[in-house]
Amino acid sequence: MKPLIIIAIMLAGVLRAAPPNILLILADSQTTALGCHGAPHVETPNLDKLAARGLSFTRAWCQHTIGSASRVSFLTGLRPRTLGISGNYRYAPDLPKNAATLPAWLKAQGWRTSVAGRVFPRRSDYATSWDEIMLAPEDEGENASGMTTVLGVPVRSVEVDGKKERQGDLLVLRSVKAGDDGTPDGRVARECVAQMEKAAAAGKPFFAAVGFMTPNFRSPVPQAWLEKFKDRPAPDPLPGPQGAPECAQFGGILPERQVTEEERRQFIAGYRAQSAFMDSQAGLVLDALEKSGLMENTLVVFTSANGYHLGDHGNLWGSRTLYASAAQVPLIIAGPGVAAGQVCERVVEIMDVYPTLMEHLGMKSPRVMDGESFAKLLKNPALPHDDPALTSVLNYGPHSGVAVRTAFASFMRWGRDTAELYNLQTDPHELRNLAGDKSMSSALRKMEALLEKEVAR
Repeated sequence: MKPLIIIAIMLAGVLRAAPPNILLILADSQTTALGCHGAPHVETPNLDKLAARGLSFTRAWCQHTIGSASRVSFLTGLRPRTLGISGNYRYAPDLPKNAATLPAWLKAQGWRTSVAGRVFPRRSDYATSWDEIMLAPEDEGENASGMTTVLGVPVRSVEVDGKKERQGDLLVLRSVKAGDDGTPDGRVARECVAQMEKAAAAGKPFFAAVGFMTPNFRSPVPQAWLEKFKDRPAPDPLPGPQGAPECAQFGGILPERQVTEEERRQFIAGYRAQSAFMDSQAGLVLDALEKSGLMENTLVVFTSANGYHLGDHGNLWGSRTLYASAAQVPLIIAGPGVAAGQVCERVVEIMDVYPTLMEHLGMKSPRVMDGESFAKLLKNPALPHDDPALTSVLNYGPHSGVAVRTAFASFMRWGRDTAELYNLQTDPHELRNLAGDKSMSSALRKMEALLEKEVAR
């Protein structure tokens, strides 16, 4: 009988074990250029440490390359098309019946939910997802006290009702006279720590989300961070894709003139300073989690709303394209039951993270969801996973675009008649459009069919 008693005691302990907490760290426009991915002149020691104790995905794709649309898709597990999103929304859209945001779903099942920073667009009914809220300061990045413009390139403007309005986002590098804790990201990091402490004291599992405003050229960082990176070299620029349509050549920022090589170097150095600053604030949150003793029972997810062009692909800036620079995002998941210190090369969509977490926790997902779980990869990243990734964007002008990607190829369609096809095995940076190559007609038809299938799904 003694062995049976021991087994019963062990089973009872398992049943009483607290469900894991979840910490989401969301960057604004972070590319896949992290130290753990071998990027030179990049300093992200805290995210590198997280990757060393978790699983890093090298082919993760966002579902929209505009930030607010991507965030809502990510945290509902729904495609932008399902949500009715085409462009950048300050306010989030209505959700379909039987759908739910990730925090609302967890809150309904006993998790304490909190948010600090830029995660969702502002809207009152989305606010009910959270037990505690500290939203990102609205437009504070453009109006911060003591802010200095270090470098700026004018952007194109158009005349609307007799007034000139800029076309596209800002191309500007800014610093602020403040310590880390005096910036928006510094404050939301510290607020996230306080929120996790309250949640731990309440004795409930928690879902804590911290959304940073960096890296993004609109947001200033302390001068010390810019000084640290100001002399770093930049990689050679990628040329414009051969045979690419004109409608695909807009990144969201339209410089009024050509950006010089020295300006490009300074902007890239500034972007790296912002990435390093964001990493340091993420590190503050991760260190607090570790010191509290909660790290071992917390699933940590790091990703970004979208990527970013830094003068590549023929002087593109911003994220409003379908190329990998804008659509590919870092994704690191670490915690209980996740393979440690490994890399997964399978294609995944970030809207799949929601159902993946639910399956990993042994929980059901909402009935209405487009995302599909890749939970099996968390334990064994080498397992087959052949699902493609779908990304959309709305550009200025009449063209909207959608792209489908596998591990081997990317296909992009603009309107009805304009297409791009890239062989990712021989052309990983998407620099030679093969859509007009007659020898690729069979591959083109296959990718067109795959795109139609994914759009209709």
